[in-house]
Amino acid sequence: MKMKMNVILPENSERSGEFSRIFLLNDIGVQKKMI
Repeated sequence: MKMKMNVILPENSERSGEFSRIFLLNDIGVQKKMI
């Protein structure tokens, strides 16, 4: 999942912020499901 975040990092800080938030939420949800 970290790979995805690293791959999708646009130059625009606004976009990167939105993507990072979405990926962080997804990572937390997946981790909870795995646990």
